[in-house]
Amino acid sequence: MKWLKITSLGMIFALGYVQQAYADNEAQFLQIEEAMERGDYAKVFRLLKPIADQGDPSSLFLVGTMYETGMGVTQSNKKANEYYEKAANSGSSVAQFHMGKQAVENNMDFTTAAKWYRKSAEQDYAPAQYQMGILYSFGWGVTQDYKQAFKWLKEAAIQNYPHAQYQVGVAYTVGQGVKEDGRQALYWFDKACANNIQDACKASNLIRNGSK
Repeated sequence: MKWLKITSLGMIFALGYVQQAYADNEAQFLQIEEAMERGDYAKVFRLLKPIADQGDPSSLFLVGTMYETGMGVTQSNKKANEYYEKAANSGSSVAQFHMGKQAVENNMDFTTAAKWYRKSAEQDYAPAQYQMGILYSFGWGVTQDYKQAFKWLKEAAIQNYPHAQYQVGVAYTVGQGVKEDGRQALYWFDKACANNIQDACKASNLIRNGSK
């Protein structure tokens, strides 16, 4: 499973979640990047933690990830959760999404999940916008509201989030939270299909064949 952990951390760096914290110290960021490439996670941790402890949201989240995976530091779920929560409270949309996900997975606490997902969604984080759409669709942790569900799903879909694109297509098909519109349904099903959502491909074919 170690390759999954490496991939997860590598993606965080690739997306630039940490680089902004080192805008005034490019040399230090390059040290972190080089240590990552060498697989020297202990050094990555040593360089990141002081920045995290100064309150940088992205570094807080990454240190939490390292504690959770045990990369470069002794594994500790307790420490990981502490850093994730600090990152979420400091404004990291990724950490806020993670807190929401944990609330569901660990305790089935949809009210707490909705609180964190909303914070993340309001920062335009597409996975959180999708989750808000799902919560509003089913009334989990929020009052059921199909218009709000459609609003959040559409925002995620616009950001090319495949599952949201499919759900927007469904909404336009059945008129849930939005006026029924076959052309729009087909448009969004096609987009989701292009993103490998097979149910969307089937729905698109049904519409083109004159079926529902």
